[in-house]
Amino acid sequence: MGSFHLARMSMRNLFSKPATRRYPTEAPSFAPMTKGHVVNDIALCILCGICVKKCPADALVVDKPAGTWAIDPFACVQCYTCVRACPKDSLSMLPDYTKAAVGKSVHVEKKPQQPETKKG
Repeated sequence: MGSFHLARMSMRNLFSKPATRRYPTEAPSFAPMTKGHVVNDIALCILCGICVKKCPADALVVDKPAGTWAIDPFACVQCYTCVRACPKDSLSMLPDYTKAAVGKSVHVEKKPQQPETKKG
């Protein structure tokens, strides 16, 4: 009785789709609201600092005089709060996971300088 059950299970597994994904050849698919990592479109960012105030993990730093926005990806808990709080929708959460890193580092983005327009 046991060998018949084992044979039936083996035959079913031979002709069915594999339960796992072949990772290097098949890219992973992410579900619609998967929390991955925060990305800032620095051209849209007005450096208001609302995201810093809303971040529960203190992973964000905005320096308005220097024109920089920084995130510590190892402190970020992917809670989506900063993305929802951004008034200009410059922050977004990409669904793929943070890339592996050898050491801890802070990701800093600098706001591009606006060309001065002459009046007159």
